[in-house]
Amino acid sequence: MDGQNITGVYHPREPKTSPLWHLLNDHFETFEQDYDEKFVREYGFYRQVISDVVRGYLKCGDLTEGFARVRCPDCHHGYLLAFSCRGRWFCPSCHAKKVVQLGQHLRDNLLYPVPHRQYVFSIPGREALSQYIIRNTFAVSKITYNEESGTVIYRSKMQHRKSKGGKKNFQVFKAEEFIVAITQHIPEKSFQLVRYYGWYSNRARGDREKQKQQNKPVIKESSIFEIIDVSDYRPKRIPSPKWRECIKKVWEVDPLLCPKCGSEMRIISFITGNKVIRKILEHLELWEERQPVERAPPMIKERRYEPIDDGWPSYEESAISVN
Repeated sequence: MDGQNITGVYHPREPKTSPLWHLLNDHFETFEQDYDEKFVREYGFYRQVISDVVRGYLKCGDLTEGFARVRCPDCHHGYLLAFSCRGRWFCPSCHAKKVVQLGQHLRDNLLYPVPHRQYVFSIPGREALSQYIIRNTFAVSKITYNEESGTVIYRSKMQHRKSKGGKKNFQVFKAEEFIVAITQHIPEKSFQLVRYYGWYSNRARGDREKQKQQNKPVIKESSIFEIIDVSDYRPKRIPSPKWRECIKKVWEVDPLLCPKCGSEMRIISFITGNKVIRKILEHLELWEERQPVERAPPMIKERRYEPIDDGWPSYEESAISVN
């Protein structure tokens, strides 16, 4: 996106206004405690990566977890930029940036300038391909969270289900049921999410590179199929876009364009120490004491223990648990 088309003013996001944030802040701890009892039979054993990603999301965009100081060198206007969790396939903000990064990588570094078609439908553009490949499994805009009843209404396209009341474009979940549904799609760390086959596979690209080095023809003539000669195409090898470029692409605003004088702002420091963070936020009247969420104490099942006498006079059997 060209700089001349960037006319808006960047406003740091407020993650705590999201219904997803409130849902997880209210119920995720209980979900962790109840998982083995309620969900392990259907969804399998609990994975630690779920806790890591969700707790990272709850801290994403929170100034109390650290921030960068952004300042204009001309008029000295500035703001604080909270750190992000960089969570993939869960955090809506961070994942949107990854979609942009993959889209530009496919467009500039990988895909050839030829029409692309999938079995079921055509894709209108190479960059739009990434939005289909790594689209998030849910949309925050479709979530309605009721704190009083602890339920979630998720609205989507019209569905035709005779067994569930016929036509409807929404589904009602209990809070923990919705959490388990969206967290099962969180991948393990370093798990490869996008795989390339055929023309774009690692082996095919490597073979083409060897042929180029050996001055061998890459494309063979054919009288049956229409051949589009891309032997002279050279990808740009553009590096992945950084934070600023992603914000400009997603929100169409420049986060480093001073709203006061129009000059380019600079990141002057990164603040990570807890004492310094609190001191700065208190000075700016931005510090918020965290209020503990009131939750019912976990239920503890009573157990009684009974010894077993198996008839062996010199052997004392250990006690067993009887629920």
